[in-house]
Amino acid sequence: MVPVTMVEILPQKIVRYKTVEKDGYQAAVIGVDEVETKKEKGQKLAYDMQAEFDVDDAYVSSHEAGSVLDLSSMDGVKTVEVK
Repeated sequence: MVPVTMVEILPQKIVRYKTVEKDGYQAAVIGVDEVETKKEKGQKLAYDMQAEFDVDDAYVSSHEAGSVLDLSSMDGVKTVEVK
């Protein structure tokens, strides 16, 4: 027997990128569980969970803000280490 842990991967969206010029560092802001909120200025989108990840220029140029991240980028990966 081999012990394993099942992991559910929720749909994730690149909300925006932080830039060195504006924010002092470069990162991707990822949102999970999109919810609509009604504000005085109109309807807006928010996320139940958000996280930032350091990214390089190659990642930014190959992934547009607004695109959905899925498991296709993990083709061929057999194991994942979670810390």
